[in-house]
Amino acid sequence: MRPVDRARAARMVAAEVTGDAEMFATAVQQTFDDDYGFGGMGSTINALRSMAEDLAGLLIDVHGPDKAAHLLRLLVARYAAQSEQEPDDGNS
Repeated sequence: MRPVDRARAARMVAAEVTGDAEMFATAVQQTFDDDYGFGGMGSTINALRSMAEDLAGLLIDVHGPDKAAHLLRLLVARYAAQSEQEPDDGNS
């Protein structure tokens, strides 16, 4: 994974934590504008992967691997149930 993709992911997370909409928008736009690999989506894929790895690491550090896995299974089930109940309006 490229360091620039990890840095953009970190800026997106930092922007969410601090409420800095401009920082978030800039990091997202830079990621979308980067046409690295995977049909031009490599930077976006790497940024998402970096955030997922960091979040997984935090959950495991805080809750341990078994509890983190259990929490994530519950979260996935909840989102899946919500997605089945809500009509897709094409805006999400």
